Amino acid sequence: GGDVDEEAGGRWLDEAAAAGLDMAGAEFGHFQLSRADSPESTDAAIQDIKQAALLGDGDARFEFAHFVANGYGDQTDIRQAIQWLEPFAVTGFGELPREYAQRLLIGLCLRSEDASHLKRARELLESASKAGDEDASLMLASLLENGIGGPVDLAGAVHVLKRAVADGSEAAAYTLGFAYANGQGIDVDYTEARRLWLYA
Repeated sequence: GGDVDEEAGGRWLDEAAAAGLDMAGAEFGHFQLSRADSPESTDAAIQDIKQAALLGDGDARFEFAHFVANGYGDQTDIRQAIQWLEPFAVTGFGELPREYAQRLLIGLCLRSEDASHLKRARELLESASKAGDEDASLMLASLLENGIGGPVDLAGAVHVLKRAVADGSEAAAYTLGFAYANGQGIDVDYTEARRLWLYA
């Protein structure tokens, strides 16, 4: 019983983390985050979580990747977060489905300056698009149209949009209408463009 001594708890977690207990490092990072009152203290707390991740703490690896996916860190952090997040894109994380981890991974890959990561984003979006994810289809079509993560593929973008329209996407219909109107990846067909715009 008795009141919780937060300061003592923080010191214990700090000492345990310094002794190499990876889970303690993650918990100390959380403790620091809960008390952070400035950008500097928030950064220090996230770095504690990163250190726990470097020691092999799987929870810390996912959480650090989540921070990076939400705008924290530089290109070095992005590359590290992608590496740590890849397994969770297959297994999920706790009660979070793998699709959630895949969305984080896609976002990180698109922020990376590494061509292999952009290619990986395109692969993940292709898989999600085939599974009926409207947002993934729209994003994939944009990548194909602009040659991000691989060569420009206007016909491929049209194929993806048609599939999304068949699944009921009004946003894809609107975008596909412009492809027909401008002859991008398909022959010009103003009648079909108008039909799609009316549908959207």
